[in-house]
Amino acid sequence: MSARAARSAILLPLFLCGAFSQPPQPRSEEERAADLKKRVIETLQLRPGDTAADVGCGDGFYTIPLARFLGPSGNVYAEDINDAALVKLRERLDKEGLQNVEVIKGAVDDPELPASRLDAVLIVNAYHEMTAHETMFRHVMAALKSGGTFVLMEGIWDSREGQSREEQIKHHVAKATGIKVVTIRYYEQIGLVPAPARSEGNYRSYNQEHLRRLRFIRRCRDLGFTLLQVRELLRLLSKKNQECSEVDRITARHLADVEQKISDLRRLSKELHRLSACCRGDGLIADCRIIEALSPI
Repeated sequence: MSARAARSAILLPLFLCGAFSQPPQPRSEEERAADLKKRVIETLQLRPGDTAADVGCGDGFYTIPLARFLGPSGNVYAEDINDAALVKLRERLDKEGLQNVEVIKGAVDDPELPASRLDAVLIVNAYHEMTAHETMFRHVMAALKSGGTFVLMEGIWDSREGQSREEQIKHHVAKATGIKVVTIRYYEQIGLVPAPARSEGNYRSYNQEHLRRLRFIRRCRDLGFTLLQVRELLRLLSKKNQECSEVDRITARHLADVEQKISDLRRLSKELHRLSACCRGDGLIADCRIIEALSPI
């Protein structure tokens, strides 16, 4: 990142696995959370009366302590793209009586922050959810005052620490959809899922539509639909205004196949019970009735 693009901001990327590991762990979960919030606010280098933004704020884990610290003369811009999270945040703010927080419904590529107004920006555990990273960062840097602080925190497993960002994205998508990385790549190769676009940094950029499509495929496969049937269902999925008779036909045909397999398995079970009853298992293989029944005439 160039000095000009950074607007002389201080960028502090922190990884939760080790950034705050020096002090002894408090006893309770509440104490650990309070201690983490305190140290994060200290890292932002803020003073009461300053202005900060919590990008990807969720329901306010950091927004609320930030608002308390900055006080009535300060201001917090709390941004997220998740409506449900913002509803919970507003409820918490009302309950706490905090009036120095401006809640913002952002876009996937723009947190909608005011230009050159912020003393600090905080992004915690939201970077891996973003799809337009470079564009988001440009907007964040444009919102910071000269000399402002930008803190980016991401939790990361020790096993992932040495991996490239692209590998970490793949594993995140796999975790979010319940589909293995190699299977996702296979679905891309056979055209069930469009290959993700490349970001300005040449990273694979999976968006929410990719995740919805992959979850749809996962559910279909869990129910035993073949890949050919899944492909047809995906084709029909894009035709929202078409009658669903074709979907019903595919499902009915699959149900008939499943019921036939169940019937076949019941016959197989019956035959295996009959074979098992032929031998008590206490003789020689040469005299085994099961072997005799299985052997060609």
